[in-house]
Amino acid sequence: MTKKTRSMVLGALVALVFFVSDGATGQGGMAASLPCLGAQSTSDLAAAWFPTDGEIQWRAGKEALEARRWAEAVCYLSKAESLFGPSATLLLNLGDALNGSGDLPAATQRWEAALALNPRFEPALERLRAADEADAQWPSLERILQTWLALHPHDLAAENQLAEVTAALNPQEAQALLGEWGPGGKLPTAQLAQLNTTIQDSEKQGGSAYAYARVGELLLQRGEWALARTALQEAVRENPAYGEAFAYLGYALEQSGQPAQWALQQAIALSPGDGITHFLYGSFLARQGEIPLARRELTLSWDLGPKSALIASQLGALEYSAGNWTAAAGWYAQGVKLFPSDEAAWIGQAEFSFESQMQVEETGIPAAREAAILAPHDPQAIDLLGFGWFLTGDLPTAEKLFWNALELNPTYAPAFLHLGMVAETRNDTPLAVGFYRQVIALDPQGPMGQSAQKRIENLGAIR
Repeated sequence: MTKKTRSMVLGALVALVFFVSDGATGQGGMAASLPCLGAQSTSDLAAAWFPTDGEIQWRAGKEALEARRWAEAVCYLSKAESLFGPSATLLLNLGDALNGSGDLPAATQRWEAALALNPRFEPALERLRAADEADAQWPSLERILQTWLALHPHDLAAENQLAEVTAALNPQEAQALLGEWGPGGKLPTAQLAQLNTTIQDSEKQGGSAYAYARVGELLLQRGEWALARTALQEAVRENPAYGEAFAYLGYALEQSGQPAQWALQQAIALSPGDGITHFLYGSFLARQGEIPLARRELTLSWDLGPKSALIASQLGALEYSAGNWTAAAGWYAQGVKLFPSDEAAWIGQAEFSFESQMQVEETGIPAAREAAILAPHDPQAIDLLGFGWFLTGDLPTAEKLFWNALELNPTYAPAFLHLGMVAETRNDTPLAVGFYRQVIALDPQGPMGQSAQKRIENLGAIR
């Protein structure tokens, strides 16, 4: 059938549909009798009347896919696949439809089949990369990234991800990979250099299990919870008596939304004299609202050492949440006294001052300013200083600092939240709601997003 003839037939079908009763089930593939029939668009009707024409089935499937009518898209595209045979683009479309319908394993199979037909098919690589990352399929992701980098050898983000994945699976292989990328030790990014140094130092100091643990700790610092969990699980598998690795594994499990207390308790049992282990367990208990137990663990961490601004700030936050403001202020003051060069100490003191509204100008703003001086490229420090000025009513200074924080990190949700508060203070409701919606987009399930949602609801209630 020529394109001209097909167009004429499709036009006739559109007219004919008005003469077909809703319950028609006549011979010749009447539309109402076919399982894929959906919204009765031109493509739906054509697919019904020409069930053996693969091109028409494919066209109807793509239209259903664009309309997010997943079940119909799967039906049409599956028919097209059976009629056409293998096609990388068709398999990609079918995978997208299956993914939309909630069947990621089946979608992944189709994308893999598309890639088998065309190993350089970038859309399939992109989808498999996202699916493997979401499902923590690290060996598969490693393979996909290797293929991607063969096509895009200067993609630094892909290089960094491949190095992290390889390090979590096998630190020694990652070190060899990094050696290939950085002749003479000159790696293209600071992140890769940091990873390389971590592996080299850990291999010298403690062997394979220690290397897995240090890689896991680094990945935790980068917020790669699932990948860190993989490295730390390997560390404790190689050394079941490795208490600190169990403690970090507990943190990774908690951040991944999995049961974590068992790993932290195992860490305490294995390493009762390790301050870091007690700190991680105490922090976990604090987040669970177990104040007395958390206080005990965090105090043990402080006593066992090494002391840090982070422990002092955690103890300050714990006492503040328990309503012991004097004790909280004492811990924050001790933090800045013992660790005046640590940004975390000053941030902790500033946050306490601003949240409690105690000595905002006398203590909070100077502490936030000190943090910003120590870490001028940290959006948290800059945003925090802006929030101090917001509390004093200096909106222009606050607004400028919030924008400065976003220049450092355009996805820093607290700065958008604070800009919304500035707009709300100025009675500019549309602008405030716009900023709050950006917060929700960046942190849909987190505390920032929830706070923004409440503010939108309050604006709707009072205006």
